Amino acid sequence: MQNKVRYLSLFCVFCFIISAVFMLSGCGSGKNSAADDKVMFSVLLRDSERGTHYQFDIKRSECSATQASVLDRLENSGMRIAVSVSKSPDQMTDNERQKLISAIIEEYRRIENEENKNNGSTVTPEDPTPGMDPMKEPVTLSLSDAESGATYSFTFDASELSDEDKALITAQIESGTLIMDIQEDPAEMTEIQKQDLLAKIISILSYVPPEPIATVLIDAGHGFANSEGVIDKGTGHGSPYYDLTGKYESDLNLAIALCLKEKLIDAGFAVIMIRESEVFETLGINDRVRRINALGADIMISVHGNAAGATASGARVYWNRKNRHAEICEAYAQTVTDAINSVEGTTLVEAKMYEGDYAVVRDVHIPSVLVETCFLTNQADAQMASDPIWVERMADALCLGLQNQYAS
Repeated sequence: MQNKVRYLSLFCVFCFIISAVFMLSGCGSGKNSAADDKVMFSVLLRDSERGTHYQFDIKRSECSATQASVLDRLENSGMRIAVSVSKSPDQMTDNERQKLISAIIEEYRRIENEENKNNGSTVTPEDPTPGMDPMKEPVTLSLSDAESGATYSFTFDASELSDEDKALITAQIESGTLIMDIQEDPAEMTEIQKQDLLAKIISILSYVPPEPIATVLIDAGHGFANSEGVIDKGTGHGSPYYDLTGKYESDLNLAIALCLKEKLIDAGFAVIMIRESEVFETLGINDRVRRINALGADIMISVHGNAAGATASGARVYWNRKNRHAEICEAYAQTVTDAINSVEGTTLVEAKMYEGDYAVVRDVHIPSVLVETCFLTNQADAQMASDPIWVERMADALCLGLQNQYAS
């Protein structure tokens, strides 16, 4: 009997110990969120442009704690998020994956905020506790110098920033490293220098580029494998373009086009280039027109060098009445002609406007002119065109013509 009592007592003690171990192991289990325990998030995506579906597996190490919390909610919701996905996430670089993660977070937060508004809730996913400042503690930005590529950490107090500026800083932290002009480690800066740096960062993050005046398509004439243009030996005994090296018209056209591109961008235009180098591709004129029509520009200028008898000289601007914007084209051609004549040193004789039956002014779907900047078969014109200063003056004139066209 005594043995039975002894065994029963030992059994009770054993059960008590086991219960205590289970209780202790469960203590504090509510301190960590489900997101903290996950090593992978699987997010369903739909490309907003093509409609292609993807599953994006995101490692816990790829995201911040804030991002992990949002991704956990998204995964549990089973929702498919529509964002721009250029290719399968499995084929993306680390930087591309980071940008996609940021886009997913932003879109899901937008959806959550909309749902919160519809439910009358004032609490957003970014601020789960009403009245609590998410930037009460110092925050750290990753910065990279645009020139040297050197990276720095910048820790600062963001509590005094406006809500709008805090939102900009939060978005930048989640998107990764900010590339800017920073040649000194913020840790070695004075407090005044740090304040200046913070103001510069806010200025960069809040900058919204203005809408372009228009999108200009620049066609640097010729330049494809089957289309080099007039060889610049001119009359055969004069000075060809580029110091007797025997280059082609396509080289001159490209030099002017690239210079014009920079001037138009500085003037507030967006620019599309048919080419920015010699292209090892065969492109017939009809294919060139189709490519131009597919690019969606507002207006076009095609840059060429001319060829004829040795005495022909000067710049000529062509348009065509069969263009669907013929009235605009005629006025545009006159404006460019006037601009060439107004810029000193662009032409040895007065520039003139003509109607020309060229596909790039006749068959394109936008207002278009073709400019023959000089005659490479004329010794004086060829010598003039060999001067880089003349190239810039001609680009100035063409830019002025486009500015005046839109000013009117």
